[in-house]
Amino acid sequence: MDVALASLASAEGMPTFTDQLDTNGWNRFGQREFGAKKRDTWAMPPAVSTLGWLDRVPAMQPVREAFAADPVLGKRVDEVVGVEFSLKARQLEWLLIKELLEPMVVRLRAYRFEPTAFAEAYSRLESGLRAAHVRVVEFLPLNALQVTTDVKQLCLDGDVVLEPMTDSHVSWAISRGAVPAEFGGGPLFVSVEPEHQWALTLTRPYPIMSTADLPENPAAPDFPSLLEPGQRLVTALRIVCGGSAVVTRTILQQHDDDFPIIGGGSAVLSAVEAVDYSRPTLLTGEHLEDLAAIYGWLGTPTVTGDVMLQRALVRLVFAGAHRYAEDRLADLMTCGEIIFIKRLGHDRTPTKGDWVANGAADLLRDDTVVAVDTERVRSFIRTNDR
Repeated sequence: MDVALASLASAEGMPTFTDQLDTNGWNRFGQREFGAKKRDTWAMPPAVSTLGWLDRVPAMQPVREAFAADPVLGKRVDEVVGVEFSLKARQLEWLLIKELLEPMVVRLRAYRFEPTAFAEAYSRLESGLRAAHVRVVEFLPLNALQVTTDVKQLCLDGDVVLEPMTDSHVSWAISRGAVPAEFGGGPLFVSVEPEHQWALTLTRPYPIMSTADLPENPAAPDFPSLLEPGQRLVTALRIVCGGSAVVTRTILQQHDDDFPIIGGGSAVLSAVEAVDYSRPTLLTGEHLEDLAAIYGWLGTPTVTGDVMLQRALVRLVFAGAHRYAEDRLADLMTCGEIIFIKRLGHDRTPTKGDWVANGAADLLRDDTVVAVDTERVRSFIRTNDR
């Protein structure tokens, strides 16, 4: 690195920093703003990115020999490396440029060797190359979920977590159509509202391997696995908070904090459900305990095995996504008929509205949120069951 930096200083003088087009993703510029640009990045001289540039430095040969002699590092460079379901070629020369040379140039903003900067960059490089596992994150973005600042995350069962997306998660969600992104300020900039920047996440470790370690029959990751938890969370949000939040598309990528090992990511390009963005679900700290409890309850055999209740819950979720109040009301009346008529085995009669009205009145008799007398509930149901 010392020789390479001295060579650059002689040929280039000082490094140049500029905004550059980023074809790999969207970078955060503000709370809502993302751009296909990287700001104030090192404009790498063409010679550096030319294959073999670093190998022409005489001191590079001993480095190669040292890596080759190490029983771990020798398998982690100039090999196809990754996890069982995703491997890519990793060249030592480019690895040293990206993980050692570039960080020092960016930190010092000069072509000079500085021991502390080198030590920190090299420590990350070697620990990353020697790591036995890498964490892979599956995440499922939610649209129309407005979260107050007192909520940091919500841990659910099975290591599933509701939390804000990282910048790289939002970038992937934009590129895969999992969040609504509006262009603004030209084709290189988009806006994503904060209520579309939360997701369900599930993190799993996978062993790092090279082609020599690959099993005879490589296994695919358990993906997607968040579809059922995601729909269960949406149902719990409808019950506890109301609004129109929905889940979109599951995406798989390496954990942001781990040394880069997996190239790119994967996404299930499923259909995105309808949602009324004007009525986002509002989640506050006061809701968390009830939300976690309802989420868990919805996954119990008693609930999953209740066919009629499941039908009613589906209609409840549909109701929340409608834009117009009359459409929401129609679906909610259908919920009432399923719960208070079909589920209880009552016959469908011209006075079926009485079954719904009486059932709803009994259910809400002591409800402190609705807080109205039972006759008003009966009157409301009968008026709208026409």
